[in-house]
Amino acid sequence: MSIVHFQSVVAGATLSLVKLTNADISDIQISPTPSATAGIALGGNGAIAYTGNGAPPDPVDEWFINQPQSNIGDDYEARLNVTGGDAPTAGDAVGSWLTLNTSRGWSFTIGTSEGLSGTWQLSIRRIGGTIETTADYTMSASVQPI
Repeated sequence: MSIVHFQSVVAGATLSLVKLTNADISDIQISPTPSATAGIALGGNGAIAYTGNGAPPDPVDEWFINQPQSNIGDDYEARLNVTGGDAPTAGDAVGSWLTLNTSRGWSFTIGTSEGLSGTWQLSIRRIGGTIETTADYTMSASVQPI
């Protein structure tokens, strides 16, 4: 068994090598900036990237604790659900399990004098297995007048 497929049992508790952390991700631009983007992306190597000027430092997190692990995404899948507000305007499908054998991402990209906000729940599991980790992301993007 390799480290990438390892789950340890210590004192009766299972320790997973997969984790997500709740975060607020935003991008607020002042007009005449033409657009704002706030997003999240999961890499097939276990990394997470955030987009937005109000996003946590990048990379602030990884979904696979020992990342980067080449091809670790081949064994996992992710699902994004919208739990409140606006859905992503760009990126992968929402509400479906998607394999992480390639990068997956979701974002808002909005134009002048607009704003979007939503709460998104992201979950990861081993393919066909039970959910190993879930986090909530509060997303917002806006372009505000001067």
